[in-house]
Amino acid sequence: ALLLGAVVVAARGGSPAAAAKAGDVERLWGAPAGTRLFCWCILREGTYEQDILRAQLNNNAGIFACDDYQTFSERAFALGPGVETFGIGALTSTRGGTGPLATSSWVNSDAFLRAWAVVRSSGRYAAADWVVKVDPDTVLIPSVLRDHLVSRGLNGPVNLYLPNCAGVRDGFYGSIEAMSAQAAARFFDNIDRCKQTLPYAGWGEDLFTQRCMDSIGVGHQPDYDLVADGNCPGVAPACAPGKPAFHPFKTEAAWMTCWHQAGGARAAAAAPATGVQALRGVASATTAPSPLPAGKHQFPFQYARAQHQNGGQGWLGNINFMSFHRL
Repeated sequence: ALLLGAVVVAARGGSPAAAAKAGDVERLWGAPAGTRLFCWCILREGTYEQDILRAQLNNNAGIFACDDYQTFSERAFALGPGVETFGIGALTSTRGGTGPLATSSWVNSDAFLRAWAVVRSSGRYAAADWVVKVDPDTVLIPSVLRDHLVSRGLNGPVNLYLPNCAGVRDGFYGSIEAMSAQAAARFFDNIDRCKQTLPYAGWGEDLFTQRCMDSIGVGHQPDYDLVADGNCPGVAPACAPGKPAFHPFKTEAAWMTCWHQAGGARAAAAAPATGVQALRGVASATTAPSPLPAGKHQFPFQYARAQHQNGGQGWLGNINFMSFHRL
């Protein structure tokens, strides 16, 4: 009972070091060895991101179907029963950086470095095999991700991260950043050196993370079946079953519809509760999908953005494309 209470404290933002050793926590997890997932994301309170994360929580979906998870926001607040975000301070960022590798999206490395610092200090990731950072508008299906890792032979000790976008110079896109726990540990051990040696002032957080890992000897294995990401050139985020993740879906209705279409509800209902899920006593998913215009979500996101900018109506017309995360 003491151990269970300790893990609940850790799940709500407390220190697992004070609660229990990582090995004790690990034995509570039901996922097969080599596929235990620690998932996390940053969300902005009072925005569509909070709506999406609350829907995930209510449906045992997204990061809340991982073996352990953590959420971050500007200030700590209750996302739902038993789940509180961890406050990391201001999430302000600028659009577009400077320099040869500058992002045209959001320069947000500093906020994510603060979140990474909490992930490191909490130590919870060490009980997992893979550390997975996702954006709130990424539809993640952890059970499919576990099977995906096994099918690629990545369910053993590896020191790798998974680039997810083909045909670009730096293909570790921030919609889903998957790295092994060994890679995460090396990243944490060298993050201060990377901050001192990399010219990251104009970069997005995903580029900083990738370039840091490259510079310290973390390996990589391209995985272009990891996510159907509309921000990756030539990729349409069609929500057909089979991929672990889909991006971007910037309303609760769009996110839930994609999750249902991709088989997320069936996977959540069939999968046994593991880790923090078991302690929370999560229920099976019951929320019905919200209808979208047929085929709308299947277009490349560049088309969606163009339609929005040209006065498009319907579900696209209400999307706020000025997101803190990569568009």
